[in-house]
Amino acid sequence: MNAVTQPRHRPFGVFVVALLQLGTVVVALVGYSSSTTLPWESTFTQLLADNGWARVAIVVLGILVTVATVGMWYLRRWAGVIGVAIAAVVVAANMSMKICSSSGRGEGGHEDHSP
Repeated sequence: MNAVTQPRHRPFGVFVVALLQLGTVVVALVGYSSSTTLPWESTFTQLLADNGWARVAIVVLGILVTVATVGMWYLRRWAGVIGVAIAAVVVAANMSMKICSSSGRGEGGHEDHSP
């Protein structure tokens, strides 16, 4: 018996997530390269300005998002794992920045010595 394999159908959600991720990467790269203020900039922008390693991290994150998006487009399981890992890292970074800024520290995590 020859089993005829059906072509895999790409779910609509994968299509939407892929477009959103690629769109975000493109907007972020254009925004950062042209010094345009993006709507989601906050303490993270100050961190990028103060630390060279943060710029490297953002480039690596952009590459990982692009790789995950291409993998999702081809319905690879590892792409979902990368996507969830990226989301976890971003959530942890945002939480740590919120905690640092609410614990009496100023922008960029420096002690606030203002009267």
